Amino acid sequence: MNGDKTNSKTQISPWLIILLTAPIPLILFSLFFYRWYHESTDYSKVASQFVQRQNQVMAFDAIAVSQQVAHLMETSANDVKSLALLQASAPIYIKFSQDHIGSITELNQNQKLVIQNRIPLYRTLTKMDSKGNELIRVQDGVELPPRTLQQCQEIELCDRVTREVMVKSKAEHLRFGNLMRMYVGKDSRNRSGIDVYTVLFRGEENIFELGLDYRHLKSLMFAPTFPYRSKTDLLHAYSNGNYVYIVDGQDDIVLHPKYWHVTGVDAKTQTRVRSVKEDADMGSAKLNVSDYTGQKLGEYFRRLLKKSFASRAIDIFRAPNFGGTNRVLSVAPILVRQGQFSEDGVFGHVIIGCNVDYFEEPTEQYVPYY
Repeated sequence: MNGDKTNSKTQISPWLIILLTAPIPLILFSLFFYRWYHESTDYSKVASQFVQRQNQVMAFDAIAVSQQVAHLMETSANDVKSLALLQASAPIYIKFSQDHIGSITELNQNQKLVIQNRIPLYRTLTKMDSKGNELIRVQDGVELPPRTLQQCQEIELCDRVTREVMVKSKAEHLRFGNLMRMYVGKDSRNRSGIDVYTVLFRGEENIFELGLDYRHLKSLMFAPTFPYRSKTDLLHAYSNGNYVYIVDGQDDIVLHPKYWHVTGVDAKTQTRVRSVKEDADMGSAKLNVSDYTGQKLGEYFRRLLKKSFASRAIDIFRAPNFGGTNRVLSVAPILVRQGQFSEDGVFGHVIIGCNVDYFEEPTEQYVPYY
């Protein structure tokens, strides 16, 4: 009897077993939840770090493109002053053009490849008297008949407005002129022409003008910018939220993947094309950030004017496009300290768009080695 009592005391109660094993599923679930939460937190941390890094990279991209624009403009300003020191003749001007070469990026239409070409910086070189009448005129390495100031017409892509300003100016005055290109609407064919950005300098007795080849600016739309996807098709890249465009000091768009937004001369009126006011005009007139009164771009343009352009510094913000693409934009001023920009210093602004919808955490992870 004593032995039976002893065995009964050493047996483990079923209730005790249940009490001890019941928490095991809860512990396993807690471990699973902890692992899931830890991995989720890691992803959030990676995503947060990515966003911070992306903003820094986009800021540097915008600065890099703005510096390239500024370099082109500063170079043109220095070269037109050098032109004024040369013994003036058509052969010397042609040689000057041949000696000033720059690289551009463009699309090979046949092979759909982005290629590098070297072309002259200037398509036009002109010497005028103090009244704005041409004495020497060279275009694409060929001497052409000189024109009077009255014969200088915008429809022929001659910057008469700036020339008239230079006639009234004093010696040693330098001025950046206008983008001289024929306006091409959305329903028209995008043609190539003698498109130039003018810069003029007045010497003691004469006025000198250089026409910077617009292709050197257009080349910047292919600039590799974050997220560094191919931009062989600029319109497709734009619709995906990846692009580069430029707004000048008068708030005109002077470079854009949608070429119908870019200012130019209207073939019908033979004067500078009007600005888009309402959304119904989109595609048939230039876009000017401050002139626009429509609805689609109103909030975005106001943000650019009141914050990005007014700050005179790097600006980064998020804005979805009309297709719903989540994009981040970086804006950088183009700083030029010559001509009419010597005091203000802002030639215009570079705007870069970046699509960030496709960011994913890397699926593969490796143990670090030492």
